[in-house]
Amino acid sequence: MVKKVAVTPEEFTEAISTMVMPFGKYKGRPLYDLPLDYLLWFEQRGYPKGKLGDLMRAIADAKAECGNAIFDPLRPEASCPGSRKHKKKH
Repeated sequence: MVKKVAVTPEEFTEAISTMVMPFGKYKGRPLYDLPLDYLLWFEQRGYPKGKLGDLMRAIADAKAECGNAIFDPLRPEASCPGSRKHKKKH
């Protein structure tokens, strides 16, 4: 029997916004920036156990339903397309 631990939305958001991929091709990348295809590959082969797998599954579901932009509020301003830091000064 799998024991589920209830977390608040704030705890969930904090975990998604701070956890990075600890291994593989995308090691060091924030979980919310993992490509959907990569997350779906894990869905077919099995997500990692524990918190990492739970978060990857939730992110895959959110991206499949709402698209990648749902995670834009978590991204630093400098990495968002069209931010002022990317515009050239004349």
